Amino acid sequence: MKKTGGIFRAFNYRNYRLFFFGQGTSFIGTMMQNTAQAWLVYRLTKSAAMLGLVAFAGQFPAFFMAPVSGLLSDRFEKRKIILTADIFKIVQAVALTALVISGHIKPWHIAALAVLLGTANGLETTARHSMVPEIVDDKKDIGNAIAVNSMLFNAGRVAGPALAGFVVAYAGEGACFAANALSYIALIWALIAMKLPKMALPESAAHPLEGLKEGYQYCFSFKPVREIIFMTAFINITGISAIVLMPVFAGKILGGGPQALGLLMGSLGAGAVTGALYLAAHKDTESLGKVTAAASAIFGAGLCLLPLASNILAAMALLAAAGAGMMLQSSALNTMIQVITPDKIRGRVMSFYLMAVTGFGPLGSLITGYAAKSYGVKPVIFALGALTIAGAAVFSLRQERTESR
Repeated sequence: MKKTGGIFRAFNYRNYRLFFFGQGTSFIGTMMQNTAQAWLVYRLTKSAAMLGLVAFAGQFPAFFMAPVSGLLSDRFEKRKIILTADIFKIVQAVALTALVISGHIKPWHIAALAVLLGTANGLETTARHSMVPEIVDDKKDIGNAIAVNSMLFNAGRVAGPALAGFVVAYAGEGACFAANALSYIALIWALIAMKLPKMALPESAAHPLEGLKEGYQYCFSFKPVREIIFMTAFINITGISAIVLMPVFAGKILGGGPQALGLLMGSLGAGAVTGALYLAAHKDTESLGKVTAAASAIFGAGLCLLPLASNILAAMALLAAAGAGMMLQSSALNTMIQVITPDKIRGRVMSFYLMAVTGFGPLGSLITGYAAKSYGVKPVIFALGALTIAGAAVFSLRQERTESR
């Protein structure tokens, strides 16, 4: 294959191309399922609190699985870990499909199956993130690979929800769950087709608790990594948790249906793709701290203005801006931590980074759902946006102090 430069230079590597294709197909299915599931919960319960509870059930198990996956990723082949997790994801999607099509689906079924999915995600996500540097031969292209990966995922946030909105409207939620189950075939094929070097075993197989302690000490004694993890946790408990309210915003505030939800979530993803294009072309990793602060402020501003939207087009425009900021800050933080972390400990470091996502994200969703029930959707979304802007300001000040020393 002729080598390419610029935005898509990560495609120079065969393993990355396979990874990209498999993930892309699977993630569209995942976003279809996520959108259909959110609408199903809202249709069955009409409850913002239940939306938050199901989101919490689906995300929080990954918090406990992340350190286990990080330790396994530093000791075993990451591809096998991802394949194992995908089998459980297929089982979860097939079970949802059967329950919906048979007409026996209940909210507690969705919550219980969300726990299974969250457990599988916790096993897979750490391995997937820490695998990227292994499938990109030139370390200078790691940042580009992460940005292109983010572009892929956020393109899925456009295509998946938009497609799900129409599929739910004309074929029901079960069709989306079935499509997700089938989408994993592409990812499994891509993983099997990769040609990876045999992984060298660690020099010493220390006790698992000692291995986790080593990762913890590195993360929280090394200030740059510690700052990244704290910022990630804060953004997930504030700005990102606002996404859980989108079904209520689409249905109750805008008076729309599943198509409206698909358009809102698709706009969020479209903005994120725009942000990913910028980051993929960005070669200066030293300035990513400033990018993170600015992007977080944009994300927060989009959320603050969203309650003022009186129609679907205005809401879509604001969510596109919020999506760009959301993607830029998360990908910039991800790139920063991957670049500064040594290979031998990357899995464990990424596990603590992802614990900030999988622990504080679900907690934020749970709090957001119950807060919206008590205080209303609009005030809660505004408050989350304001907190995100405040977090951006604090992160910026801390970065400036670090650089001045």
